[in-house]
Amino acid sequence: MAINVGEGMTDEVGRQRGGWKSRARSSTRRERVTEVAIPRGGKGKEVAGSTSEAQDEPESQHEVVAEAQDVDEVNAEIEAEEKDEQPPPSPQKKNPRTTRRRNPPQVAPPPVTGYGGGPSDLSLLPSFGKHVAASLWRGECVGRYLKCMNNGKKVNDFDKPDSNLRWFWNVVDASGLRPLLKTNYNHVDWGLLTAFTKRWHPETGTFYLPISEMTITLDDVSCLLHIPINGKMLNHVGTACSMAEGKDMCEKYLNFNRDDCKQEFSKMKGAHIGFPKLEKIYHANLSQALEAENNQESDDEVGFYRECTIRAFLLYLIGATIFTNKSSQYVDVIFLTYLQDLSEVNTWNWGASRLAYLFNYLDAASRPKCGNHGGMYYGAFQKVRNALSC
Repeated sequence: MAINVGEGMTDEVGRQRGGWKSRARSSTRRERVTEVAIPRGGKGKEVAGSTSEAQDEPESQHEVVAEAQDVDEVNAEIEAEEKDEQPPPSPQKKNPRTTRRRNPPQVAPPPVTGYGGGPSDLSLLPSFGKHVAASLWRGECVGRYLKCMNNGKKVNDFDKPDSNLRWFWNVVDASGLRPLLKTNYNHVDWGLLTAFTKRWHPETGTFYLPISEMTITLDDVSCLLHIPINGKMLNHVGTACSMAEGKDMCEKYLNFNRDDCKQEFSKMKGAHIGFPKLEKIYHANLSQALEAENNQESDDEVGFYRECTIRAFLLYLIGATIFTNKSSQYVDVIFLTYLQDLSEVNTWNWGASRLAYLFNYLDAASRPKCGNHGGMYYGAFQKVRNALSC
C-alpha cells in the first residue's frame, strides 16, 4: 500500500516568501512520486506469500517501469518550473554622475588665430597663448610683480683679503672674473624687470618694444660685465652632479671634510653648498694658508691651501653673480669642474654661458605662473631702459 505523504498539505505551500517562490511544493511532489514508485515488497524483509502474489510479479514489474518513466517526466517538469520561477537578474543602476546627460564630453575650444591688441599671425609666435601678455589681455595677472633673486649685497659685503696679497689677486685677475666684483646692485627695481619680462618672447629671443625689437648680445655682456666671451663653452648642461662626486670634488678642491660635506648636502637637499658655509670654507683655507706660510711649511702644502682659498672665492663669486638661481641660497658644486686648474679658468667662455643662462630664465619669467626669478643681471636692463629714454 502506497503511503500518501501529501495528506494535510494545502495548495498554499508554494506561496511567495520575500519575492521568491518557495520550492516546498516541488520537493513535496518529488517525494510523493518517488515513494509511490516503490514496489510492494521491493525492500525490507522477505515475507512468505501466497501463489497469487507470485503470479502478479510480472505485472508489478511492468508497473514499476511505467512508474519510473512517470518519475523522470515529473522531475523534468519540476526542473522546468524551477527555472521559470527564478526571478530575472536585477538591472544595474546607472550612476547619474557618469551619464552623458549630466556630464557631456568636453568640446575642444576652437583654435586661436589671433589676439586683440596682440599678434594677428601666430606662425612666428605659436606659444603666445601661454605668454603672460595673453593673460594680461584676458584681465588676468593684473597685480603680478616679478621678484628677482639678487645676491649683489652678499658680494659687496664679502670679506675680501688685502690688496697686497699678491698670490691671491694675481690668480683672480688672470681668471678674468674679477670685474664681477664691481657689477652688483644692493637693490633692484622689480617693476622694471616685470615690465621687460612681459615683452620677452622665447621664440625670437627678443623684447617687443614700442620702438622696435631689442635683445641682449654678447657685446653687451662684454661691455657690462667685462668677462671673457670667447673660449670653450661650459658643457655641464643636462648632466647632474651626484652626491658622491660632489663630496670628492669638495674634499679635493676645497679642503672640505666629507662628513661636513654630507651634512651640508643633506641640508641643501642636493650637491649644493650654501653661501654662508662656502664663506666659512674660504676663511678656513685662507687662515691655514697664512699659517702654513708663517710656519715655513712645504711648498706643496702651502700651495694646496692657497688654491683651495681661491677656488672657494671664485665659486662664491660666480654663484652669486652670473649663475644666480631662484633659491638665492646656494651654489651648485658642478661649477667646481671648471675651477680645477686655476691656470685655465680664463679659457672658458663665461660670457656666452652667462647669456644663455639669462635667456633660459627669461623664457621661464614670460609665463604667468612664474613668481620669482633667478639669473637676472640688472645692469643689462638698466642699459635698455637708458636706450629707451634717449
